[in-house]
Amino acid sequence: MSLKEINTFIDEVSKKGSSIDLDKERRYLSNLAPNIVEWVTGTDFWNVPSTFEFYRQYQILRDVFNLRCRICNSADPEAVDCWEKSRTYLESETLLIWSEQYQDFVCPKCGTTQKEFFKDGLMIPFNEIIIIAGMRSGKSYLGGHIGGYLEHFNSALAVRGKNYLQRYLKQEKAETFEVTFAASTATQAKETIYAKYRGMRNNSPWINRYMTWVKEQEKLQLGHGKDNWAYKVNDDVIHDEWAQVRYNRVASDSAGVAGKTRILSGLDEWARLKDTEGTQSAQELYRVLNQSLMTVRAASETSGLPPFYGMMINVTSPIAQDDPAMLTYNQAADGTLKKVYGWKGPTWRFNPKFTREFFQPEYDKDPVGAERDFGANPPNAATPYVDDPIRFWSCIEWDREPIAKFSENYMTDKTGKSYIGLDVDQCKLDSQNTYYLFGDAGLTWDAFALVCGHSEWVERKDVIPEGAIEKIDNPKGPVPPHIRSGRIEPELDVLWPEDLGTYVVPNVGPDGPMTDYRFAQSGRVLPADGVGQHYGMMQVTVVDFAVRIVPTTVREIWFASILDIITVLSKRLRIGSVFFDHWNSESAIQQIRDSGIQADQITLRAEHFMSFLKGAYTGQVKMLPPKEEDHISITKTGALVLGTAQETMSGESIALVELMKLSRSANLNKFVNPNKGTVRGRDSDDVARCVVGVHAIIQDLHVDELANTKKRRAIRKRQTADENTMSGSIFQSKKSW
Repeated sequence: MSLKEINTFIDEVSKKGSSIDLDKERRYLSNLAPNIVEWVTGTDFWNVPSTFEFYRQYQILRDVFNLRCRICNSADPEAVDCWEKSRTYLESETLLIWSEQYQDFVCPKCGTTQKEFFKDGLMIPFNEIIIIAGMRSGKSYLGGHIGGYLEHFNSALAVRGKNYLQRYLKQEKAETFEVTFAASTATQAKETIYAKYRGMRNNSPWINRYMTWVKEQEKLQLGHGKDNWAYKVNDDVIHDEWAQVRYNRVASDSAGVAGKTRILSGLDEWARLKDTEGTQSAQELYRVLNQSLMTVRAASETSGLPPFYGMMINVTSPIAQDDPAMLTYNQAADGTLKKVYGWKGPTWRFNPKFTREFFQPEYDKDPVGAERDFGANPPNAATPYVDDPIRFWSCIEWDREPIAKFSENYMTDKTGKSYIGLDVDQCKLDSQNTYYLFGDAGLTWDAFALVCGHSEWVERKDVIPEGAIEKIDNPKGPVPPHIRSGRIEPELDVLWPEDLGTYVVPNVGPDGPMTDYRFAQSGRVLPADGVGQHYGMMQVTVVDFAVRIVPTTVREIWFASILDIITVLSKRLRIGSVFFDHWNSESAIQQIRDSGIQADQITLRAEHFMSFLKGAYTGQVKMLPPKEEDHISITKTGALVLGTAQETMSGESIALVELMKLSRSANLNKFVNPNKGTVRGRDSDDVARCVVGVHAIIQDLHVDELANTKKRRAIRKRQTADENTMSGSIFQSKKSW
């Protein structure tokens, strides 16, 4: 029935007047539906019995409103899951129903009330829903069903007397409540939850009867007093002035979103709202809507009212692993948000009318985009730098802690300008290892990042799987003992290190004694085997701490604190060198040098990034674990799971996140986060670049890139002959032995 037809019907009924038994209608309308399932599927109520065919919608409605009796139904997961269950099966379940006597939902069999289940911890009083489903799944209908049920509940209470609803919710009788459905734009608001709600509302027999009754009440009070009320319906709002409730739609850029008292809010396609720091951002709209529910939530909790008063409904398809909807879902899934009901799945697991095969053409055209839009699994990055997340995650040393801890400090200069910096709170004492620092500076937008690391030597067998390099006898002649006892690739010639780079003792420099050989394998160079104390071992980069300073809208970075940090650390650690990427403060670098620490600027290149990635994959990098409170993990398929906004993450956590969210450019020589610069502290790459920089410093420090000169070759061969008398007799012949 169209809006025009409804208005015509109401006008005709109003003209008849006496033909309507208002008292009889009041008695009928004041009766609440047994529960939301009966409301949605009942032909006298919301009149959408097809919900039984959409198993996931049915299950979410049943479980969000805690209707399935925990005593009278099976707790077997297969029995609980509604997928592909018949209507007969679903209707056979024992669901709680509303009791006027107890003012609560009660099991009709065992008599247990919902409040008793809450008290025993067998049910959770949900006041927020986050549904992440693939596109075209029909998830917006879910919000429409809940909006219709709450209107029914409000109206049934309001029929019992003027201001009855206000008294029920423990508010002043003059209070006007709102039920708001929000979207990113006014155009989108017309087409999402609100549109589904309005469409189904027009076809609801119960709602139409209520509107007729209200119109009669409106007619009876005309001309009596100065504060006459009216029942108004238009495209943007339904204003029930009898119940003093407005049901409306808003956009993120709508004026007057804040400052209302709401009893329900619905946010459609939350993940796709504008992701900025402004008042129109996704987070700000969510925050305003959520805060507007607090008054009613408090009344519901303290007075034992149904927990769906003050409910927030979020339905969306995902856009990124750390969009606000995904963060909320992850926090609900791991139990951090106790009262949030979460569900996530692909289109074909929400809407049974679709199959996975139906979307195969979309996967053939754009597998990454299709998996995000229909599979509800956004990638870590569009063209990920870390292309094997599971393998990368294995480089984390879970039992290690940062060598230093920091805290933010705030200061104001003599002109009144405010700054933010860092203090070293704690640093372990270590005079054995040499530590290297790499910094990436930002002033008013990007963070200043600082990462520290040192090198360790580990046995090759701890890094390379047993059997990866075969032990053989050299068929071409005698082999030096230190090579013969090692492990080299079959059928390959030994390459002298001056052909590949001269390796020196760690922390000594390019003029120190040379120690290593490398072996060629199918055009690739295997990790170096050393002689002496490092023979059969591999050099590993160990990340010791990662920290950053995130500027705010009113506080720039206090760069002097960086110099103070280095000074404090140098008293506890042996610092070998400090390097910076893209920092134009030559005076600061000179101050570091003046303290006796080598400092300079270097430019990270593509080979540095690829070298780090290879190192992470092969055990040559040891990363710090993320902090437990940051709620970071990955799925079995390698997808990031983030439960905390990047802006508040610790340095060691954000290092992992930034690396996994880096994208590689089409020409394969740039590694960036395309969303960098949108929100302070989010989607940056500063800490990631510093980690790569530390690895480059540590690995390259032990290689003399001038080794290919003739002089170096000669020196190397003479030194080898001196070190091993057998070495001088080795030669390579073109003749096949």
